Amino acid sequence: MFKRLIVLLIIGVSSMALAKPIVLADFGGRPTELAKIKSIAGAYQASKESSIYERPSQFPLMSKILSVGIVESQKHKLKVITPVFITGVDQLSLEWLSTNQTYLKKIGAKGIVTNIASSSDFEKLKKRVPDLNLNAVPVDQL
Repeated sequence: MFKRLIVLLIIGVSSMALAKPIVLADFGGRPTELAKIKSIAGAYQASKESSIYERPSQFPLMSKILSVGIVESQKHKLKVITPVFITGVDQLSLEWLSTNQTYLKKIGAKGIVTNIASSSDFEKLKKRVPDLNLNAVPVDQL
């Protein structure tokens, strides 16, 4: 009886060891098993595949969450491979971009542009800071 219990216990433990792990986050670019992460990855891939010029109807692009203002840096434990900044086309954002343009280019930062009324405003912004990588993104969905 005791031997059977030990054998069953060993079989149970070994079958748990053979179970496939569930990936919660993978910073190496491989697909994950969580639906939310998959949907975010899908949206990112779709935005890479289609140009802003193919989707002119996405403007105006306004955020209900973000507004103009100074943001304080926050520490986190995530590994950031590519620095990212979020900006708009308001006067404060334009001044910040002009002041930090050289540094942002130096670190290879990618820009997310929100609170923008039209594709022509987006084009003007890109001409103002031509060395920066800018993408118009609906940030409330992130």
